[in-house]
Amino acid sequence: MNRIKLYSVLGFFVFGLIGLSIGIRIYGSADSAGRYVWLVALVTALFGIAVSILFARWMNSRGGQILEHFSPKLTKDQVTIAFTLVFIIFIILALNDPFKSILQTSNGSVYSNSTYNFKITPPTGWVINSNPKNLENAVVVFSDSSVPSDHPVINLELVPSGNLNLDDYVNAAIDQSKGFDNFSLIKKEKFGTGSNSYYLIEISLSNSTIGSIHCLELFRQETNGKFFLIVGESNASVWDKYSTIIKNSLLSFTY
Repeated sequence: MNRIKLYSVLGFFVFGLIGLSIGIRIYGSADSAGRYVWLVALVTALFGIAVSILFARWMNSRGGQILEHFSPKLTKDQVTIAFTLVFIIFIILALNDPFKSILQTSNGSVYSNSTYNFKITPPTGWVINSNPKNLENAVVVFSDSSVPSDHPVINLELVPSGNLNLDDYVNAAIDQSKGFDNFSLIKKEKFGTGSNSYYLIEISLSNSTIGSIHCLELFRQETNGKFFLIVGESNASVWDKYSTIIKNSLLSFTY
């Protein structure tokens, strides 16, 4: 019986970790992600207890001695202490919510990234996701979760140059966007000279998956053979509502 209890402790811990991964995957871009992530983890961990107990009982029914080879012999008090410690650690993590360091709400302050040495000011009140998982090459994502139907978002990506210079890369990116329906290049401007030069392009496009989107994109060379690509977008129908906010954020970028 003590070994069954030990398995329930291990099941709680292992399934809890699995639940964390699932919760982050599902709610990783939500403003209140912490609460939902830990709720998913707790439900999964409790499910893990049931699964572990059933597994241990099945192994006992298969021969009685099978469980002897898979777990040490512990006293009832030792098992109780182990379960209590795991549960306390889980609760402490939930209350302190380490995901707050990943998901924050901007108060208008400058966002700094010491890894890639850039700074940018996200729109006030927008959620800052400094560990985006669902977008290739993304370094940070800013979004306004208060009006998700408007799809207001700014993605800052670090993309491979493909051995192209800045001019050729921007032209290639525009050509690729032409594959979308109703593509329109509204504006293409180049600012600065040499390593300080950057492009600002404005486009609109649509397809059956994303609908009609209006975008403002900033391209700038990075010193290690890559480009910073900052894309601010929203649904085309509400672009006037977000255009100035997004443009100010993109133009605040320094490297």
